[in-house]
Amino acid sequence: MRTLPEVAGALELAGGDRAVLADLATAHVVASGHDLLSRREVPGLDLDAEATAAGIAARLTVRRAVRIANPVHLCFGVLEPAGVQRITLRVTLEEEASAAFLAHCFFPRAERVEHTMDATIEVAPGAEMRYREGHYHGPRGGAVVVPKAVVRLGAGARYFSEFALTTGRVGRLAIDYRVEAAAEAVAELTARVFGHGTDEVLIREELVLAGRGARGLIKTRVALEGAASAEVVNVTEGGAEGARGHIDCLEIVKDRATASAVPIFFSWCNLRCVFCQNFDVSQQGAGAEVRPEGLAAMMLELQARGCHNVNLVTPEHVVPQILEALPHAIERGLRLPIVYNTGAYDGLGSLRALDGIVDIYMPDFKVWDPALALRYLRARDYPEVARAAFREMHRQVGALVLGADGLARRGLLVRHLVMPGGIAGTREVMRFLAELSRDTYVNLMDQYYPAGRVSPERFPEIDRRITDEEFDAALAAARAAGLHRFDPPRRLARLAAR
Repeated sequence: MRTLPEVAGALELAGGDRAVLADLATAHVVASGHDLLSRREVPGLDLDAEATAAGIAARLTVRRAVRIANPVHLCFGVLEPAGVQRITLRVTLEEEASAAFLAHCFFPRAERVEHTMDATIEVAPGAEMRYREGHYHGPRGGAVVVPKAVVRLGAGARYFSEFALTTGRVGRLAIDYRVEAAAEAVAELTARVFGHGTDEVLIREELVLAGRGARGLIKTRVALEGAASAEVVNVTEGGAEGARGHIDCLEIVKDRATASAVPIFFSWCNLRCVFCQNFDVSQQGAGAEVRPEGLAAMMLELQARGCHNVNLVTPEHVVPQILEALPHAIERGLRLPIVYNTGAYDGLGSLRALDGIVDIYMPDFKVWDPALALRYLRARDYPEVARAAFREMHRQVGALVLGADGLARRGLLVRHLVMPGGIAGTREVMRFLAELSRDTYVNLMDQYYPAGRVSPERFPEIDRRITDEEFDAALAAARAAGLHRFDPPRRLARLAAR
């Protein structure tokens, strides 16, 4: 049996702090393989954990209206080169309760290690849960990790989850998460994985927005190098009026809609947005180099999976390479529409080179005021450049057109992220879009959260989420401008799906 000090050393490899295991004010569960090494409760948290013939079983309940001050630490791992660990986790937050959980999973010498976690999470009405799971798998690629979770959110509940595996080899990872959200509940799922060698990454995340006004966001970032592979399926499913879901901040569903997305992200970006929610890709260069033939193969793989388009994200700085890749893909049978997904800081030369090639333009209009564009985007001329880009995109493809099957076929689909305090200049942006055409389709996004370089010290004015009143004001501005396609009808549920 491994000892607690041995596990504490491995804990730090997965982003933990061994000191928390000695802190009497911090709850924890620690297991190595199927050995339960330590557990601690704190007031307001009922914790029951045991080693069984089937593995480790843990049940945690946060009592009604209790706020747990320190994050609860869940420390699971296998220190030997070979072994099995099966975790059954049941977490309940009663009404109006609040707690954060930090799960640390460590397999530093894994050659033939299997780890499965089967979690059921119940977040009662008005409660809030934050969950972060960090992994370290060592350099050998011998871990098979299967995290599975079903999360049920009561009315007005909030759930925020983050999975991170960015150091060491992945091995084989198969994530399967499902979140069911009742009325006015909010759910956000974030996953960040960096694969190397022959690593395999399988991610399926599903949000079921079953209640009126439920909101959800799925954000998945996978970077690969070598012969690593990944398959990502993100699904949002609306089941009630006013439900709003977003996938990778790229696609939206509403009411009874269903959508899934497998975009192609290009590393780096020609903007430096301080609040970027894709900071690791856009400003830190996460990703792997591919040749034009490799990019063509990626496009064909999307077609083989049954995707409805090739969604190219932040592509302006690699337009020549895209134009080099497309003939290879077309010669091998590519027939999908091309989606150009951009922050709109695009040169007219790049856009004109794409005339007749891009089917659907999906630009963001970020900020209207030049001074604020300088502060938040590091580009004072952004508003001027964006307006010119929007006019050129509209000239090429016009307003959004749907096929008989309800899928987007051609046209301009504009996105606008509503910001705290109205700093985006939403009223002015909506007026400009109406001048282009009152038929312009606008996706007003409400999923802003402090990310990237935002902190209370550096950007206090945007270090918060938007309010319902701010989003309602944005909708009112769109209506006042004369736009009528900003609130997506149900048939757009499958817009740019899969």
